[in-house]
Amino acid sequence: MLNKNEIISISIITLILAFTISLIQTTQAFLQMLLIVFLVLIVNITAKKITSFYLDSEIEIKMWEILRYGFQAHKQFKNPFPAGVFVPLILIAITFGKLKWMASLV
Repeated sequence: MLNKNEIISISIITLILAFTISLIQTTQAFLQMLLIVFLVLIVNITAKKITSFYLDSEIEIKMWEILRYGFQAHKQFKNPFPAGVFVPLILIAITFGKLKWMASLV
């Protein structure tokens, strides 16, 4: 059902989202957010996988990536930029914790 890359993506995004939501106020708050975020992601991904099964298709979960910059087709990064990892952390830093980016998986 889940391949290795999907499991790695889910675990990384779970840690980052739990960090951005709790901002590590206490260890207990971080662990609670870690559990809640993990459960929400698992329910979401399971629903997507079940729906794709009944629609005779496949779905692959991965981190949000930026493949190119600018408007011209030849302006591409050598390796995709993992925006799903950096955007939540950057927005937390810029807005001092007021804005939390939760859309890290595609």
